[in-house]
Formats: sequence, C-alpha cells, structure tokens
Amino acid sequence: MAKTFQLLNGEKLLWKGRQEWGPRPFLRTMIGSIGSFVAIGFSAFWIQTTRQVDADENYFMWFGLLPGAVGIHGLIKAFADTYFLRSRTEYILTNKRAIITVTAFGQRQTSILLGDVPEVRLDQHADGTATILFGRDQTQGKGEDAHTSYAFRFRFVRDATRVVDAFEKLRKYKYQGFTDASSTAAATADPSS
Repeated sequence: MAKTFQLLNGEKLLWKGRQEWGPRPFLRTMIGSIGSFVAIGFSAFWIQTTRQVDADENYFMWFGLLPGAVGIHGLIKAFADTYFLRSRTEYILTNKRAIITVTAFGQRQTSILLGDVPEVRLDQHADGTATILFGRDQTQGKGEDAHTSYAFRFRFVRDATRVVDAFEKLRKYKYQGFTDASSTAAATADPSS
C-alpha cells in the first residue's frame, strides 16, 4: 500500500502496523450477526410453512422473502465491513501523534497528539494480540443522559508492547528535557539492533 499519511514538520515514524486476523473478531462478527441468522431462519420457516398450506398460487409465501433478504444483506455487510475495513486500516505511531488511517471508500485519518495522552495501557487478548488504549474512556452524566467518550485505540495489535515501550521511552526523554531529533532517535532506538 502506498504511503497514506503526511508527517508533520519534525515528525518521525516510530511504528506502523495493522490489526491481526485472529479468531476473536470473527466470533464477535458472528455474535453480532445473530439477528441476521434469525431473519434468515424465519424466512425459511415462513416459506416452507406457507408452501405446505396451498401450493397453487400462494402469493402469501413471497412475504417471507423480505426478512430473508434483510438477513442476507446483514450478514454480507457485517463480514464485508469487518474484513474489508480491517485490511485497509493502518496504525501509525510517530514521535508526535498516534494515527489511524482507513483507505476504504476514500481516505479517513484520525489522530491524537501524544502530548495530550495522560497514559497508554494495554488490554491483552487470549489470542496473543492486545488493544492499545491512549488514555481512558470517560463517562459523563448519569442514567439516560450518560455519554461515554472512548479512548483513542489501536485494536488487535500483535507487537503492542513494542508500541507502548516506544511511547514510554519517548515520554521519559520528554520529561528529562530532551526534545531534539537526536534524543527522539535515541529514545526509540531498538536495543536489539
């Protein structure tokens, strides 16, 4: 894929990656598609039942096609959106920003300045991936008026600890007063190389 983002003045690329294709997103999509499966099942039941009542000119049977069509559309949309968008979503960490770029149906880019991030946390998953949360979810209001602002996040990342380590090293050098490009390079250098 071509470079899909622009670096700001003085910005350096630290890490770039994508979501992993683990079993959890597939299971989540299947669970989210239960309504579609119910609609398809109801459609099959309706058509079969009405066919048995009167085989000659039974127009009532065709009403069962609508829920089936809606269910099939829901399944296609759920799986296509999940896997199509996932294959076209890129996560980027620079010395100034965390960026999510989606190149499906045009290009959308969302970013957060790392200076505005109070903390970075990992939410480990059973498949070995992790979700990186830049900050915490914030809930405002109570009861029906409650609204949750979700933290900026990179979902299902395989080498998530590397990303968090790069962020923590960058923050450490920033707090020590190192802000030039050489200290940024030293903060993000891979010690194994």
